[in-house]
Amino acid sequence: MGFFDTLKNWFSSEVAEVKESASAAQTRLESEMDRREADLRATPEEKLDQIQSEISDDPFAAVRDKIDGQQAHAEAIEDLAAPALDEADVVPDEIVPDEIVPDEPV
Repeated sequence: MGFFDTLKNWFSSEVAEVKESASAAQTRLESEMDRREADLRATPEEKLDQIQSEISDDPFAAVRDKIDGQQAHAEAIEDLAAPALDEADVVPDEIVPDEIVPDEPV
């Protein structure tokens, strides 16, 4: 009777697996049904809010963030490359040389 016991155990495990799958499917269907019933009972304002919350993701946000990041990086490099001016280093609006000295050959 070893064969029949093995067969019985195999059928028992298959039955348990089918019951578990059916239970999971029933739970998913019930939650979907509850969601649809809530949609039917929703007022137009609630429907509009729901639709807006679903489309609130900005498809260009990632591109905009990347552009802003590159712009900020470029500005930071520019700030680091520009020498800091002290009050003594302030250049007047108009520079008039007193004497122009030609370059002398070395």
